[in-house]
Amino acid sequence: MSSPVSSVSTLSADDLDVVYSDFCHTMTRIGEAQAPLFMARFALLAMVALGDRAALQRMVQQAAADLPATRSESIHRDH
Repeated sequence: MSSPVSSVSTLSADDLDVVYSDFCHTMTRIGEAQAPLFMARFALLAMVALGDRAALQRMVQQAAADLPATRSESIHRDH
């Protein structure tokens, strides 16, 4: 899977590993019940920081790729 923002990323592989590890440790620390809220808040903050609508839309599609379809997904498509 190609990176949707690779042309604008200045994050090294080592930096990405550090940030992703921090992300995962934070989710573990806050607990499973708060993880969905944390991920939603993080996603919104990342969207604002990135500021590229086309890249964000590609990222949404890539993140959902190969995940099982849900009822809410089919409802959302109808609108």
